[in-house]
Amino acid sequence: MNKQLFTRRQFLQQTGGAGGALLLENPIFGDGLGVASAPTRTPALIRKDIDALTGPEITALRTGVSVMQSRSASSPTSWIFQANIHGFPQGDGSNPAWRKCQHGSFFFLAWHRMYLYFFERILRAASGSQNLTLPYWNYSKDTTAARALPPPFRAQTIGNPPASNPLYVAQRAPGINTGSLLPPSAVQTGLAMGTLNFTGGAFNFGGRTAPAPANSAGGGGRLEFQPHNAVHVQVGGLMGSPSWAARDPIFWLHHANIDRLWNQWLSMGGGRASPVTSAQWTTPAFTFFTETGAPVTMSACQILNSATQLGYRYDTDGAPVGGVCATTPTPPVIAGVSAVPQQTIASRQGNVTLGDQPVTVSVALGTQAKAALKAAAAGDKTYLLNIEGITYTGQSGAHFEVYLNLPAGISEPDWKGPHYAGNLALFGMRHHGGGSHAAHAGLKHTFDITEVARNLRARNLWNENRLSVTFVARGLDNPDGTRRKPKVMAKPKFTLISLVVESPQ
Repeated sequence: MNKQLFTRRQFLQQTGGAGGALLLENPIFGDGLGVASAPTRTPALIRKDIDALTGPEITALRTGVSVMQSRSASSPTSWIFQANIHGFPQGDGSNPAWRKCQHGSFFFLAWHRMYLYFFERILRAASGSQNLTLPYWNYSKDTTAARALPPPFRAQTIGNPPASNPLYVAQRAPGINTGSLLPPSAVQTGLAMGTLNFTGGAFNFGGRTAPAPANSAGGGGRLEFQPHNAVHVQVGGLMGSPSWAARDPIFWLHHANIDRLWNQWLSMGGGRASPVTSAQWTTPAFTFFTETGAPVTMSACQILNSATQLGYRYDTDGAPVGGVCATTPTPPVIAGVSAVPQQTIASRQGNVTLGDQPVTVSVALGTQAKAALKAAAAGDKTYLLNIEGITYTGQSGAHFEVYLNLPAGISEPDWKGPHYAGNLALFGMRHHGGGSHAAHAGLKHTFDITEVARNLRARNLWNENRLSVTFVARGLDNPDGTRRKPKVMAKPKFTLISLVVESPQ
């Protein structure tokens, strides 16, 4: 692995001249950088489902990846440099442009759209194909095969005579390179797509507001939690850690799908919109690199509409969506997250370790909790289940389905049933430093259980005296779609479960 340090002086020497033709604004690292401008393309290039790519298109994709992988890690257009913009492991040098990914806040979607856009430009130039676009992996399609890693990424060698496949990575979860499937609960999108608000409150589509960009915060949106985090965990290996994830070629197809789902969400209407009136969201500028290696900055107002502003659209897109930035956006606020009043109505403290077998924790419901939950069906309050004090020291190799009041004796519960509350997938929940083996202490994950509690009560499946919470590990399924017994490699722990009422202001 190249551990060459890429210093600030080298950064300026290699990139300063390339950006000379661009308008110099928004200085970072103490020097002026070019402001990004997207090439005009009419019509927009199409990002396709990986399953729809032709043979020549797959060849162009492989060529682009191979050329980038052959470049020195110190070059901004190399595979390693681009991956390190997302995150990098300890001992791999340093650079002021690295580890800039945004997780756990409302910057998540916008930053990753910019990241993919500039990576795609570099990849296209490296491939020699002027029409190459990033494909996406639609693992949520209603077919069993869609949940398998796409075939072009699974063969170690290609061609005759055999040559190394640049899309293949050995460091993935056992079995996924031979056709094992992501479990269905890992790829479901219903909770995210059914959410109307982009930001604000405990639950939203795009993440909680934040006072400023941060490598990782604690307020991810539903799309980031599911399917984003769960797919990272299930693919495993490099993909299982933010410090390594972008080194796996499937990372880019996974995030292209997340970006596509943002467009799909906007097109559903019903009040869905990006936070274009928030200066906190629209003002920050992020740094990336063009296909010439020139450093440029870009902000959210430049990426709202992928078709008209960035020159690409997805093969599932309808009319362009995205909106425009407000002429007078609301000023930034001091508080980092939503200040919606919350009240804890029940809790249970104690060390709990999750593993291969289901684990159930019971929380006693006192008078206060009983009254509050009984009023849930008619009220406008949100009921939250917090899992707190989470610690983990490595990749678990599984995510955990969470069920409420699951009847005893059910060894393989149905995530489509009324007891399912969501997934606990430990990816990107905190600062990404320290590689994949550093301990992550004091983490918290929240589930909105309002609808689940209401439905259980309506079906006479509610227990007035206690709430039982069951954690069921889910790993990859067998290639034929049958369920495989999970093997949890690193067992996460937590210390507190609490039931909280959140009241709108």
